[in-house]
Amino acid sequence: MKNRLIAIYSAANRALDTGITLLLIVLCIVVLIQVVGRFVLKIPTPWSEELARYLMIVIVFIGAAISNKEERHLIAINIFEKSPKWMVLVNRVLIHGAILYLSVVFLKASITMIQVTGTETATSMKWLKIAYLYEVVFVGFLLTLVYEGVNFIKTLLGFFKMK
Repeated sequence: MKNRLIAIYSAANRALDTGITLLLIVLCIVVLIQVVGRFVLKIPTPWSEELARYLMIVIVFIGAAISNKEERHLIAINIFEKSPKWMVLVNRVLIHGAILYLSVVFLKASITMIQVTGTETATSMKWLKIAYLYEVVFVGFLLTLVYEGVNFIKTLLGFFKMK
């Protein structure tokens, strides 16, 4: 059972990494279309600017969750390198706890924003509801909550192994 969960977790992580990479490629293509349209063809493409902005929002929130998964946020810069091991672990527990708390707060706020912006659409792309962007924010913070929960448990296990 444990191996199956680890396999599912790993597959989901690979899919997330692949998805974020594809989104970055799409963002580059959209920006290239915008530059060529505006400066070479002298044809403005307002949809490309708006789509690039929304793709950037998606990439930032999902990318933040991925950085938490890999512990590549500020906690990775071990300020307390010369401190005793127990102090490093206490600081890591506090930082992971703070990130977990803030993830829950922002998760709740994103639910509120999804409800508030339910029918609003993007300016140049009437098919795109603004609530979709807040759903991405929700997913980003949900992933952050999961990854930070895993990191928090690993840190606690390290703390108890130390004793």
